[in-house]
Amino acid sequence: MKPVFIATMFLLTTQAFATEPYTCRNGAFPSYPEIHYGEVMVSADQRAAVFPDWEGCPDTASCSQKDALKKGDKVLIAHTSDRWSCVWYSGKHSEVVGWIASQNIRALPERDPAMKNWLGNWKSTGGAARIVIRASKDGQLIIRGNARWVGGLGPTGERIIHSGDLEGKAVPAGNQLRIGDPETPYTCVATLRLLHDQLVVSDNSLCGGVNVRFDEVYRKQR
Repeated sequence: MKPVFIATMFLLTTQAFATEPYTCRNGAFPSYPEIHYGEVMVSADQRAAVFPDWEGCPDTASCSQKDALKKGDKVLIAHTSDRWSCVWYSGKHSEVVGWIASQNIRALPERDPAMKNWLGNWKSTGGAARIVIRASKDGQLIIRGNARWVGGLGPTGERIIHSGDLEGKAVPAGNQLRIGDPETPYTCVATLRLLHDQLVVSDNSLCGGVNVRFDEVYRKQR
C-alpha cells in the first residue's frame, strides 16, 4: 500500500460517512469485534489528521480536525472501510481516538503472542482499572483485576464509589483469552485481546457495581 501524504488543508468530500451506529470513541472501542494493530504511514514532515465522531464527521467540511499523528505511530484499528478507519493511539500520558483516512495507516502482521507476553501488571489508560496476569503450574493463565467507578456525592455527603473484580483461569486461543461462562446467568464474562504491547478488554457489564466496567485498553507497567 502506498502512503498518502496529507497536506495542510485536508481534502474532504460532502458525501456523508455512516458513523451511526458505528461510532468511534474511547468507551465503545474495546467492544468492537475486530481490532487490529497497525501504524501510521505518512511522510516524515506530514501529519495524519484525526477527526472526532460528531455528527457529520469525518466526511463533511464542517468537521474540524481533532488531533494528528505522525509517521510510525502505532495504533489499534477498528471499523475499517475503503476511506476511513477508527483508530486508538496510546501516548505516554493520554490517548487519541477518532477517524483517520484508511490510506494513511497500514495493518501490521498479526502473530500469536508468546505466553510470557501476557504476564505482568496491566493498567488501563484511564487509570481506573488494573489487571494482573500470572502463570499457573498447569500451563494456564491466572487473571485477577479490580476496577472502580467514582460518582458524585451521596445523601450523606460521602463520595459514591462502586467497585468490581475480575477473576479467572484459562488458556489463550491465539491472541484472545476468555474468562467466565456466558451460559451461567449473572456471571462476569470478559474477553482479553493481546495486540502487541496493548491489552484490550471487554466485559458483559456483570463484573461489578453500577457503572463499573473493565472495558479499556491496558498498558503493561514496567
